[in-house]
Amino acid sequence: MLVAAVLIIWGGIAIKINSGLRPKEIPVIENFQNQVFIPSIHVEIDSFSIQKIDRDPFLGTFSKPPKKIKKPFRPPPKPKSLKQITYAGIVQKTKSKTPVFVVNINNRQYILKKGQTVDSVTLVRGSTNEIVVRYNRQLQIIKRP
Repeated sequence: MLVAAVLIIWGGIAIKINSGLRPKEIPVIENFQNQVFIPSIHVEIDSFSIQKIDRDPFLGTFSKPPKKIKKPFRPPPKPKSLKQITYAGIVQKTKSKTPVFVVNINNRQYILKKGQTVDSVTLVRGSTNEIVVRYNRQLQIIKRP
Protein backbone atom coordinates (compact mmCIF):
# COMPACT_ATOMS: atom_id res chain seq x y z
CA MET A 1 0.00 0.00 0.00
CA LEU A 2 2.83 2.33 0.76
CA VAL A 3 4.46 1.50 -2.57
CA ALA A 4 1.18 2.27 -4.39
CA ALA A 5 0.89 5.73 -2.68
CA VAL A 6 4.48 6.58 -3.62
CA LEU A 7 3.87 5.55 -7.25
CA ILE A 8 0.68 7.66 -7.44
CA ILE A 9 2.41 10.73 -6.02
CA TRP A 10 5.49 10.37 -8.29
CA GLY A 11 3.24 9.65 -11.26
CA GLY A 12 1.32 12.89 -10.66
CA ILE A 13 4.56 14.84 -10.44
CA ALA A 14 5.81 13.24 -13.70
CA ILE A 15 2.57 14.15 -15.51
CA LYS A 16 2.83 17.79 -14.35
CA ILE A 17 6.44 18.04 -15.55
CA ASN A 18 5.58 16.41 -18.88
CA SER A 19 2.62 18.73 -19.50
CA GLY A 20 4.77 21.72 -18.63
CA LEU A 21 7.45 20.80 -21.14
CA ARG A 22 5.01 20.29 -24.02
CA PRO A 23 3.26 23.47 -24.99
CA LYS A 24 -0.38 23.21 -25.74
CA GLU A 25 -1.52 24.25 -29.15
CA ILE A 26 -3.08 27.69 -29.16
CA PRO A 27 -6.49 27.64 -30.77
CA VAL A 28 -6.61 29.95 -33.80
CA ILE A 29 -9.57 32.31 -33.88
CA GLU A 30 -10.62 32.86 -37.43
CA ASN A 31 -13.27 35.53 -36.95
CA PHE A 32 -11.56 38.89 -36.49
CA GLN A 33 -13.72 41.92 -36.16
CA ASN A 34 -12.26 45.24 -37.17
CA GLN A 35 -13.74 47.51 -34.58
CA VAL A 36 -12.12 50.62 -33.23
CA PHE A 37 -12.30 51.05 -29.51
CA ILE A 38 -12.88 54.64 -28.46
CA PRO A 39 -12.82 55.00 -24.71
CA SER A 40 -15.16 57.53 -23.22
CA ILE A 41 -13.24 60.41 -21.72
CA HIS A 42 -14.73 61.49 -18.45
CA VAL A 43 -12.86 64.39 -16.89
CA GLU A 44 -13.70 65.18 -13.33
CA ILE A 45 -12.23 68.35 -11.88
CA ASP A 46 -10.77 67.84 -8.47
CA SER A 47 -11.45 71.00 -6.52
CA PHE A 48 -9.86 72.00 -3.27
CA SER A 49 -9.40 75.10 -1.21
CA ILE A 50 -6.54 76.23 0.99
CA GLN A 51 -7.59 77.24 4.44
CA LYS A 52 -5.64 79.22 6.98
CA ILE A 53 -4.58 77.08 9.91
CA ASP A 54 -4.09 79.05 13.10
CA ARG A 55 -2.58 76.22 15.05
CA ASP A 56 0.55 74.22 14.27
CA PRO A 57 -0.53 70.54 14.08
CA PHE A 58 2.84 69.22 15.28
CA LEU A 59 3.76 71.64 18.05
CA GLY A 60 0.26 72.60 19.13
CA THR A 61 1.17 76.29 19.22
CA PHE A 62 -0.59 79.12 17.50
CA SER A 63 1.07 80.62 14.45
CA LYS A 64 2.37 84.16 14.41
CA PRO A 65 0.93 86.62 11.92
CA PRO A 66 3.29 87.35 9.03
CA LYS A 67 5.52 90.37 9.45
CA LYS A 68 4.85 93.30 7.20
CA ILE A 69 7.85 94.39 5.22
CA LYS A 70 8.46 98.10 5.47
CA LYS A 71 9.49 99.83 2.32
CA PRO A 72 12.52 102.08 2.72
CA PHE A 73 11.72 105.76 2.94
CA ARG A 74 12.45 107.60 -0.25
CA PRO A 75 12.23 111.35 -0.19
CA PRO A 76 9.99 112.83 -2.84
CA PRO A 77 11.85 113.66 -6.02
CA LYS A 78 13.09 117.19 -6.29
CA PRO A 79 11.18 119.16 -8.86
CA LYS A 80 13.19 119.94 -11.91
CA SER A 81 13.41 123.66 -11.98
CA LEU A 82 13.33 125.44 -15.24
CA LYS A 83 15.72 127.97 -13.84
CA GLN A 84 19.26 127.33 -12.80
CA ILE A 85 19.72 128.71 -9.29
CA THR A 86 23.08 128.73 -7.48
CA TYR A 87 24.26 130.31 -4.24
CA ALA A 88 27.39 132.42 -4.60
CA GLY A 89 27.85 133.76 -1.07
CA ILE A 90 26.84 136.24 1.60
CA VAL A 91 27.62 139.92 1.93
CA GLN A 92 27.10 141.77 5.20
CA LYS A 93 28.20 145.10 6.52
CA THR A 94 30.08 144.99 9.77
CA LYS A 95 27.52 147.14 11.64
CA SER A 96 24.41 145.78 9.87
CA LYS A 97 22.35 142.86 11.18
CA THR A 98 20.62 142.03 7.89
CA PRO A 99 22.72 139.89 5.56
CA VAL A 100 22.55 140.19 1.80
CA PHE A 101 22.90 137.03 -0.30
CA VAL A 102 24.44 136.73 -3.75
CA VAL A 103 22.28 134.41 -5.88
CA ASN A 104 22.84 133.42 -9.52
CA ILE A 105 19.59 132.82 -11.46
CA ASN A 106 20.07 131.65 -15.06
CA ASN A 107 23.68 132.87 -14.97
CA ARG A 108 22.66 136.37 -13.90
CA GLN A 109 23.85 137.55 -10.52
CA TYR A 110 21.39 139.15 -8.06
CA ILE A 111 21.82 140.53 -4.57
CA LEU A 112 18.78 139.52 -2.44
CA LYS A 113 17.62 140.17 1.09
CA LYS A 114 15.39 137.81 3.05
CA GLY A 115 11.84 137.83 1.58
CA GLN A 116 12.84 139.55 -1.66
CA THR A 117 11.59 138.14 -5.00
CA VAL A 118 13.42 138.32 -8.31
CA ASP A 119 12.36 136.52 -11.50
CA SER A 120 9.69 134.45 -9.59
CA VAL A 121 12.33 133.21 -7.12
CA THR A 122 11.79 134.23 -3.48
CA LEU A 123 14.56 134.05 -0.90
CA VAL A 124 13.05 132.54 2.27
CA ARG A 125 16.08 132.28 4.55
CA GLY A 126 19.79 131.72 4.38
CA SER A 127 23.05 131.16 6.17
CA THR A 128 26.70 131.13 5.21
CA ASN A 129 26.47 127.55 3.87
CA GLU A 130 23.04 127.38 2.22
CA ILE A 131 19.92 129.28 1.23
CA VAL A 132 16.26 128.27 0.97
CA VAL A 133 14.32 129.64 -1.99
CA ARG A 134 10.72 129.23 -3.12
CA TYR A 135 10.20 128.56 -6.80
CA ASN A 136 7.06 127.06 -8.42
CA ARG A 137 5.44 126.84 -4.96
CA GLN A 138 8.22 124.50 -3.84
CA LEU A 139 10.93 125.11 -1.28
CA GLN A 140 14.42 124.30 -2.51
CA ILE A 141 17.59 124.15 -0.46
CA ILE A 142 20.60 125.35 -2.39
CA LYS A 143 24.03 124.74 -0.88
CA ARG A 144 27.09 126.83 -1.53
CA PRO A 145 29.68 125.06 -3.71
